[in-house]
Amino acid sequence: MAFVGNEAPSGGGLSVQSSQVAAVNCRFLGNQGQFGGGAFVQSSTGTASLTNCVFSGNTVSDGSTALGGGLCVVDDGTATVTNSTFSGNTAQSGKDAWGGGIYIESSTANITNAIVWGNVADVEPGIYAGYSSTLTVTYSCVQYWASGGTGNTASDPLLADPEGVDNALGTADDDVRLTSGSSAIDTASDAAVPDDDFDLDRNGDTSEPLPWDLGREDRFLGTGTTVDMGAYEYLNTGDDLGDPEPPAAGAP
Repeated sequence: MAFVGNEAPSGGGLSVQSSQVAAVNCRFLGNQGQFGGGAFVQSSTGTASLTNCVFSGNTVSDGSTALGGGLCVVDDGTATVTNSTFSGNTAQSGKDAWGGGIYIESSTANITNAIVWGNVADVEPGIYAGYSSTLTVTYSCVQYWASGGTGNTASDPLLADPEGVDNALGTADDDVRLTSGSSAIDTASDAAVPDDDFDLDRNGDTSEPLPWDLGREDRFLGTGTTVDMGAYEYLNTGDDLGDPEPPAAGAP
């Protein structure tokens, strides 16, 4: 599924307020808002699980305050982000713009096996955690990251072509797959991959780890390898960027 070119004050692509949402294998492209260009999560009963997702070219802007170019989590909301990529998102305003990739305040965010790179903001282009926030980041590649944590790196993930062939962020050809030498290859956590609750491969097993990446290619590539950070596995040369249409029953 793809959320493309939408606009709303809170959550240009997706707004989660007093509800629970799970997004798997989704792309958020070129959406706009004031709080959460790609997605917005709010309230103690607002919970979002984002797995195998790409946030690219989303923007928050306002004359005063703009928060979370890719994702904004506030007012006791909770977000769990796994094997997702945030690239080319922007927070811009005439006064305060915070968190180009992700903004968190008075909320909880658990970020694992993720890539947050090449985002832009006046304050903290990667992940900004504000007042009374609980932020856990593990096995992730975050630009300018200096807060430690298990398995994290601030080394360039060498994304293929974030602007795509049209040289425009937030469009269908934004290519954030990994290239040779990426710091995100074989450095994530196999154990953090969530269960295949929606049975993406339609084999009837919802207790197995999610078997595919965003391009519907194998996430687990066999003995001697570890899953990669981000939405795509590097060795899947057949990966597309994420077809918005579901496959036919039994199709790979």
